[in-house]
Amino acid sequence: MTTQYWLVKSEPATYSWEQLVRDRSTAWTGVRNYSARIHLKAMKRGDRVLFYESMTTKAVVGLAEVTRPAPGSLRSRAARPCCNPAACSPSARASAWSATWA
Repeated sequence: MTTQYWLVKSEPATYSWEQLVRDRSTAWTGVRNYSARIHLKAMKRGDRVLFYESMTTKAVVGLAEVTRPAPGSLRSRAARPCCNPAACSPSARASAWSATWA
């Protein structure tokens, strides 16, 4: 199985990279956009996640890994999928212009 790479976006005031590093893992819920929900459902354990902070930072600020994919029971139109990304390493940093992978 090939590792996939995904991009997730968050506003730092709502949930920042530093918060994910502190929490070590989180449920990525509350996604309302239909296209984004399709991608969340496609995420598998072990896939890598580029964490993008919008509004102020406007850059990829960290690398995370999917630790738990969206449950298979989330197929109804009303259900909102989630995945659980976990920070790979607090030192995993990237900027808008270059990226360094540990």
